[in-house]
This record gives sequence, structure tokens and C-alpha cells, in this order.
Amino acid sequence: MRQAGCPARVRRRVGGGERPPDHTTLPGTLPSEVLFGVYEAKRKAGHPSLVYCGDDKKGKAVAAGLIRDVGFDPVDAGPLQIARYTEPFALLVAQLAYEGTGGPELAYRFERFRK
Repeated sequence: MRQAGCPARVRRRVGGGERPPDHTTLPGTLPSEVLFGVYEAKRKAGHPSLVYCGDDKKGKAVAAGLIRDVGFDPVDAGPLQIARYTEPFALLVAQLAYEGTGGPELAYRFERFRK
């Protein structure tokens, strides 16, 4: 089977599953293993978290959807009374981002460890 646009020296043999030696990688390209590794690492790393809370189930569902839409993992902190605890956390994040040495490119992520 011939693969369009792919020179014979970098094609995998369909039946044997062989890969070309490293020296056959085209100039200016990366081996697929490298690209796949980067993609896998990014997928496993997850997204930064964003905490939300509220008393209205429908409103919280909309908020969680919007949070996902902009690329964050929504973390439901519970009822609206929890908001008083999220505000100091937001101040901490702002302090680290704008007064810290690393600059404003800062995010946090909550992760639950499974047994």
C-alpha cells in the first residue's frame, strides 16, 4: 500500500510494522514518537483548575460548562457560603502571579489521588 506524499525511505512497512532508522527523518521534522509523546504528556497533565460555587444547580451546570469551554477544569466547591474561602485563595494566586518572581503566567490545578 502506497502512502501519498510520504517518501519510501520514511514510510512504515504496512505488514511488518517496521519504523525507519532515525537518520531517515526528514530535515525540519520530528519523529512521530516525539510528537505523540508531547501530545500524551499534555493530555495527562490536565488543565488548570477553576473553583466555582453556588446554590443553584442549573446555574452551576452553566458555570461549569463555561469554565470547560475556556480550557479549565471546573472544581465544584459546594454551596455559595464557600465563596468566602475562595476569595482569599484568589488573592493568593494574584499575589503570586503579579508580585512573585515567576510572572503572571501562573495557574493552579487540584487533583484527587485515587487509591
